[in-house]
Formats: sequence, C-alpha cells, structure tokens
Amino acid sequence: MVAKKIENNVFIFAVENAFLHKGKASEGAVLGKALSSDPSLKDDIVKLRTHISKAVKDANKLSIDEMETLLRKENPDFFEKKEIAERELPELPGAEMGKVVTRLAPEPNGYLHIGHAVSFFFNHYYAKKYSGKLILRFEDTNPEKESTEYYDAIKEDLAWLGIKYDKIKRNSDDIELFYKHAESLIDSGNAYVCRCPVEKSRKLRYDGEECLCRKNSSKENLELFREMKKTLKQGSATLRLKLDMKSKNTTLRDPTIMRIVEAAHPLQGTKYRVWPLYDFANAIEDAKCGVTHVLRSNEFQQRDELQNNIRELLGMDSPHIISYSRINLEGTPTSKREIQKLIDSGKVSGWDDPRLATLQALRRRGIVPETLERLAKEVRMTSGSTTISMDALNTINRKILSPTAKHYFFVPSPEKIEVKSKGTFYIPKEDAKSMKKGEIFRLKDLFNVKFIGKGEVEFDSDKVKSNTKKLQWVSSDSIETEILVPETGKTIKGLSQKEVGKLKVGEIIQFERVGFAIIESTGKPIKCILSHE
Repeated sequence: MVAKKIENNVFIFAVENAFLHKGKASEGAVLGKALSSDPSLKDDIVKLRTHISKAVKDANKLSIDEMETLLRKENPDFFEKKEIAERELPELPGAEMGKVVTRLAPEPNGYLHIGHAVSFFFNHYYAKKYSGKLILRFEDTNPEKESTEYYDAIKEDLAWLGIKYDKIKRNSDDIELFYKHAESLIDSGNAYVCRCPVEKSRKLRYDGEECLCRKNSSKENLELFREMKKTLKQGSATLRLKLDMKSKNTTLRDPTIMRIVEAAHPLQGTKYRVWPLYDFANAIEDAKCGVTHVLRSNEFQQRDELQNNIRELLGMDSPHIISYSRINLEGTPTSKREIQKLIDSGKVSGWDDPRLATLQALRRRGIVPETLERLAKEVRMTSGSTTISMDALNTINRKILSPTAKHYFFVPSPEKIEVKSKGTFYIPKEDAKSMKKGEIFRLKDLFNVKFIGKGEVEFDSDKVKSNTKKLQWVSSDSIETEILVPETGKTIKGLSQKEVGKLKVGEIIQFERVGFAIIESTGKPIKCILSHE
C-alpha cells in the first residue's frame, strides 16, 4: 500500500513538472521534488529512480489538457498563484479606440539593442491597448550604411520579442513619392538646390547666413534637381528646405532634405542616385502611413519642429509626438559605432557577445523577452536620464524564470569521493580540501557522511543534523559541463547531473548554488552561459 502511494505521488510530481515544461518532465526535477517531500525515499534511491523513470514516461504521454484535468482533480492547489501586479503605461494623449496607429522604425544598419526593445514594446503596447495598428517600417534611405543582413536580423529579433505587426514596408520603395514631394516644394519656392561645398554650407548654417543659391528661381532649381538625378556628382549638390537661417533651432536653418548617393542600395541597387535624408523621409512616411502617435527617444526632439514644418508645407497632418529619454544599459555601449570599435579591436567576439546590450547578446545570455517587456513598463516614458543596471535587469529576469526553471546540481572542479556501501560521488574540490578527519557533512537532499581521509567517506545517517555543512554532489554518471561567466570571461569547468545532457540548446535552467544558465551547446562537454545568480 505504501509503495503504491509513493508510486502515485511520484507520478503526480512528474505530471506537474511536465505541465510546467510544455509536456516534457525532467527526471532530475522529479527526483528533487520526491526527496524533498519524503527524505526517507533515499533508503532505496535505485528503486526510486526506477519509479521516476516510468512516471516521467507516462506523464509525457499525456496531452496538456489531460495533465490539467488530472492535476485539478488530484492537486488543485497546484494552480493557486499569487497575482503579481504589474505597472501599466499611462494613457496616450488624443488616443481613440480603434484608431491609434504606431510604428517601429528601425534603420537596417546594425543589430537592435535594449533601447530598441523598450521603445518597440511602448509602441506595441499602445497599438494593442487601443485596438489599433502597428507598422514595421524600415527607414532604409542611406545606401552607404545599410545591408540586407540587418533586414532579416531585425525581423528575427522582433519574432523573438513576440512583437507582431500589422504591416511591413520600406521607405526605399517610395523614392518616386519623395521626388514628387521634393519637386512640389521646389515649385512652391520652399526648396532650392545648393551647390556650395559642404564646409562652406556648414559654416553659413552655423553663422545663420544665407548662401547665394537661395536666390535661384524655381525653374533653375527644378532643372538642377533633375540634373542631380542624372549627371551631377555626389557631393556637388543637395536639395535644401527654405526655412529660417536665423532660427534658434538649428535644424530649421535650411536643412538638406535630399542628396546624391552613388553607392548601390542593398535592395534597390543603382536604380536611384538621389536619396532623402531622415527628416524628409520620416515626415512624409508618418503622414502616408496614417501614424497617429510617434513614440521615440528625445535625441530626436529638436527635429520634431522640422518634421512638422515639412508636413505643414506639404499639407499633411502631423501625429502626436511623445519623447522620452534614451535607454542605456550600465557598463556597456548601445551605440553601433562604439560596439563596432569593440569588435574590431577584439575586445568582444561579435554583436552577440553576452557582455553587450544587443538583443542577440541578451538572448544568448538567457534574458527572456518577458523581462524586456516588464522593463518597459517599469522605466516608462520618462524624460529623465534612464540607465538600467545589469542587476536590475537580472532581478526582473530572475523573477520570471524562478517559477518554472528546472533545477540541477553542478559541481565545479570536482573531487571524487567513495562512500562505503553507497557508491562513487563528486563534490567541489574546495569543499573536499577543507574537510577534516571525522567531520560529518551532508550530500544535499541525500544523506550524511563522515570524512575518513584520502577521498574516502562513510555513510553516517539519513537524518538532517543541525549545523551540518551541505554540499553539492553528482554521482558517477554525471557529465562534463562548462559555464562561461560573461562578466569575467572565465569558464567554470565541472560536472552536472546526467539529466542536463538531455536538454536542448537555448533552454534556461538553474544550477543550484551557482545561478541561472542557458544551454549554449550540447555534446561533450555541455557548454552553458551564466545568465545571473
């Protein structure tokens, strides 16, 4: 009768574990739960493992619905969870249900980082909150900086984040539209072609002085603009907006809105040679896409007035613009230029180096998308400086991982010990060195042993004794495992329990007394990256 009860309990533990892990229970996790619920089961651990192996196989055969039905009958308390109140973002000004349109507007010139993720979650949140639309729009009008690899990388990162968009488009598909609006501004006398050398033009703008090109007639400007598209060389002419050369907002001092670029575009090739600058393309596309709310970091705040001016001159509506401080991760750059320097100098291995703040790096490190979403709600759209510490990010990630992460033992620098009548085990070398003859210690969740000397110990008792040192251990069927610590670049070598060998690349687990880690590669040895404690 007792044996039957034990067998049933083990099966319930296996079903619970399978339900939490997409239908796949772990023998190691079930063993830990069983021993924790009844330490006396250690008396016949071989038989217990046999029960667990059968229970896990039986549990894994059930569908998720069957698991839930069984657990609600046998252990309804399993589904009782404390509600965690999450902060929500404030209401959007001027927002109407069903009419809000936000956009994600990355430039495909590098990999996304933590600041992009937070910004994207803001836009995704509000589109969803107001039953609106979210547009993914590639701002790809700078042929010299963009590459096809980044289009795909950005879409992959968005898929990982779980952000779904309603429409995808590229600014580079609208070059003819930009030409049309440029010619409209020339016709109305609001734009002119400038032939001044770059340095001269820059100095005149700084001094707030006009150049002679400003006096060209609309007809002359239109002819020059058409020459820009055909024969003029790169750097010999630009199209500038005619605004206010005395404005305190320097972006309004006749900014360049189109220039000649002879480099091939990654998608359009050499079809076009005159390209719009950011403000011109952005202003037109936001209006064309029907964007109602622009949510972006305040590094663009000075340009808001310019973009609104462009839309006003073209008879277009302007969206609500909400600015917030740029999001940075403490101790690591988010600037593409700075990261590229680190890569080129060999200080980091690449864009996915786990010490960086790129999404590829955070993903490789074991930071989950839910952490970044919750981070967005925590930092909110504030105008104050926002620098996130790695500790703060880890704290959120830990809270999300803790309820479901599988637990395993890991022994660094393992030292072999023979327990008379019980078998071979491995414990950390540092612990083995500190042992004194006759000292009693406990193999965690197993039993107490007494140190005899020279790697030999003898069984002492099952009962937990106060003030007894508890040690991590693995048995003789353990597997070689390496854990990379991103902060130091060092690798911890050791042994983990055999169940770790059945895990898949990308699974995040918790090594007891070490921390959370993500499986980087399988095989011999198993390689992991430490996410955090």
